[in-house]
Amino acid sequence: MAKQLLRSAEGQPCLPYLGAWLTDLTFLGESRTWIEREEENLPPLLNVSKLSKIASILSAIRGFQDLPF
Repeated sequence: MAKQLLRSAEGQPCLPYLGAWLTDLTFLGESRTWIEREEENLPPLLNVSKLSKIASILSAIRGFQDLPF
């Protein structure tokens, strides 16, 4: 519910509680691997889905920092 309220506040100056985003970032960091291997003989691949979700969270935080009060 808190994240829905923050989404509705986008474009307005506010100081969001960072704990929700930090929880998401911690969960992403601990739950998924950074590098995926599909087969033994293939080179490792970066987990683009994980990096995309992290970028999305950081972009939301940055969006609130860019607004003047």
